Amino acid sequence: MRSEPLRGGTRPWRSLGVDHLALAVRDRADARRLLVNGLGFTVVRDDAHQTVVTTGLTAIFLFDTEPGPLNPGIPSRVHHLGVVVDDLDAAWQHVRAQGYASDYMVLERDERWSLYFFYENGDARFMIQLSEIKPAHRGFTDPARFTDHMFDYARHRYGVRFDNEAPEREGGVRRDPGR
Repeated sequence: MRSEPLRGGTRPWRSLGVDHLALAVRDRADARRLLVNGLGFTVVRDDAHQTVVTTGLTAIFLFDTEPGPLNPGIPSRVHHLGVVVDDLDAAWQHVRAQGYASDYMVLERDERWSLYFFYENGDARFMIQLSEIKPAHRGFTDPARFTDHMFDYARHRYGVRFDNEAPEREGGVRRDPGR
């Protein structure tokens, strides 16, 4: 890994979408269970440094509240995490069966039905929003506008390793060769 100054001047650019959300929680294993067992995410990295889960084009990085690399050790303050599902009722029944149900509220908007419930993990408390998009509002007219620029977390295990967990070195930093 190397450090170089940024080059270039002012030029046009655009935001392409959310790549990931990073959360610091007291009990990373419980947060992983909620996202994987409760909400159907897939684990692409889980080690001493972080847990990374993904669904669709979205990834969530989970860090412990203990200080570490790029982590000041402060519990996250998140309003809510929105997850799109194909069947709102079935998804809620599954979340309840996993033991993550709290009081909830259902809202209807022009484009979706949304169900909100709370998740607590140590000092972190935030809402989870499950949404079912109504048929008339589903899909993108031109998904290539941003998906061609997004990282595919589901393709392989994610991330640079800073300890002895990975067997290969590349550029002075241990990297996960994927598995």
